[in-house]
Amino acid sequence: MNDSNETPEQLEQRIFDLILQHGCDPADGYPILEAEWESIAAALPGILRWPDDEFQDACDGLIEFLDFSGRWEVNIRLCEEAEHRAKAAGDSKQAGAKAFQIGWT
Repeated sequence: MNDSNETPEQLEQRIFDLILQHGCDPADGYPILEAEWESIAAALPGILRWPDDEFQDACDGLIEFLDFSGRWEVNIRLCEEAEHRAKAAGDSKQAGAKAFQIGWT
């Protein structure tokens, strides 16, 4: 849970770690992410400013959870940003995967 003494940077790092640890684990991880949703939502604007590799990792960790939990608009916004960044970096595989996810959602 959110520690009221956390700096924005600490919150972002804690949420990033949480996403990497629990994002691809529907049975055990999704309830944890659901319980932390307010903190995740608060950290996302900061994570959007992170370097592309870390942002792509966070996006990949959240895609299935966001779909499962019905947060399709958030999923689409994150995937659009991830696709844009991947195109800019010349990473056609990552861009294609995000375009597919947008269409799927």
